[in-house]
Amino acid sequence: MKFLNKMNTNRTTEKRWWLYCQDLKFARYKQWDLALKVKQREQANELAIMTYLGEYAECEKQIIKLNLSEYKQGRDALLRARRALGKRNTWESLISKDIQIEPTIKQIDKAIKNGETICVNLVGGIGDQIESSSLLIGETEQYSPGKGPIIQIKAEGDNKEAVTEYLLRTNAKKMISGEQSYTNLNLSYPLYRYWRERSTNLPLVYKKLCDIKKKTKIKSGELNILVCWRCKMNKKNLISSFSRSVPFKTIMEFMQLIEKKIGIQRVNIIDITKYNGVEKKIISTNYPKIRLAGDTVNSIEYLIELISLSEMIISVDTSLVHVSATCNRQVNALLPKYADERWLELMKSEGVYKQNVIIHKQEKFHNWESCSKSILNNIIRNLENQITYTKQTKLENKLAFHFPNNNDVI
Repeated sequence: MKFLNKMNTNRTTEKRWWLYCQDLKFARYKQWDLALKVKQREQANELAIMTYLGEYAECEKQIIKLNLSEYKQGRDALLRARRALGKRNTWESLISKDIQIEPTIKQIDKAIKNGETICVNLVGGIGDQIESSSLLIGETEQYSPGKGPIIQIKAEGDNKEAVTEYLLRTNAKKMISGEQSYTNLNLSYPLYRYWRERSTNLPLVYKKLCDIKKKTKIKSGELNILVCWRCKMNKKNLISSFSRSVPFKTIMEFMQLIEKKIGIQRVNIIDITKYNGVEKKIISTNYPKIRLAGDTVNSIEYLIELISLSEMIISVDTSLVHVSATCNRQVNALLPKYADERWLELMKSEGVYKQNVIIHKQEKFHNWESCSKSILNNIIRNLENQITYTKQTKLENKLAFHFPNNNDVI
């Protein structure tokens, strides 16, 4: 049985060793066996893991049967399972049990009818909140005056200051709820989405936040690439972090593939992956041309600066994908076989994700081979297009990126 090296898991202990093999049938068998033996609170967490193994229908069935939606892990898993199964009103799963849903829905309807402002509190990480902001801009543009909600948005969580600072420089700036802003109704993003699914048939549309222009001098025969091979490790959900991240061995094999098929000198790679000391040394020794920038990305603005230096962007499911897509830059997204269920919705909905994201999805469980091949083909195509472009024009792109000014209309 083949196992993959886990990402820096020496800092924590993972008892579920079977999750890291490439035998999906065995991993499912072992995880079900554990989930049905532990106590109820632990069952919610163990069953939640089954969604990362593609067991959506049975996971939903067991969570309901065992009444595990009382726990956050159970509600999270229920949302993922129901979204993957294409069910309606999936967002109900994330609404706090302390909220009386029907009276709250009536309160929202009344506020909208009276032309009052509602404040939607964004949830999740940086990528989640950027994605939500993109949708809420699309909401305001779809509604006729007086026919829909007047929406303000407010970033929440550990990254609220970084997200707020960034959004204030984008098309979402007029929607930001300040400290002194007054609204009659505050609701979470999951609650807003639940109300929306029940109350309107308008299509989901994701709008751009700003434009990032390339500012590099294009050299014929070379390609500037921004990459991120790993997501941030979540110690409370190691399998999510692992399944969305490319193992170091696979990263090095991909570099060897580029060297063999293209020539490493033809690509200028900026890598924002977080590596440990040993990994950095291996990369620097074998590929000194690669710029390791994982320790220097400390703001969304700096990430945008790196995006502006690149002609091609490759990333696993991290905030880099969301920033790129919502700023009108094409991005190659690497997704596991059982990816976050949001991508089913994002790629079907009109707007910046459908326009700008190229999906490269695993064909086999925990195996990135098919993604490596499709990414390599895209690099080759980009190199060919870049050579053609430089023959047609010698103009340089001097504008790095454009944030809307005060005269821009959302």
